[in-house]
Amino acid sequence: MTLRDELHALVDQLPEETLTYWLVTLKREVEVKPISLAEWLERADKLRAELKEKYGELPAAIDIINETREERLNSSFN
Repeated sequence: MTLRDELHALVDQLPEETLTYWLVTLKREVEVKPISLAEWLERADKLRAELKEKYGELPAAIDIINETREERLNSSFN
């Protein structure tokens, strides 16, 4: 049995909504054009600027983690 045969056999067992999900996902994967790292970084910088404009300065993830740890430690001692 070839890989395609195995895939077809499995696909035949999936419910319609799952097939729809995978069809959309596969189409998106095939149609998506790869971008360069430079372009990705440019988009990330643009998004960061938009978020900063909308929400102000956002805390770094490590600051949120440290705050959560501190709160958990404080609640453990109380």
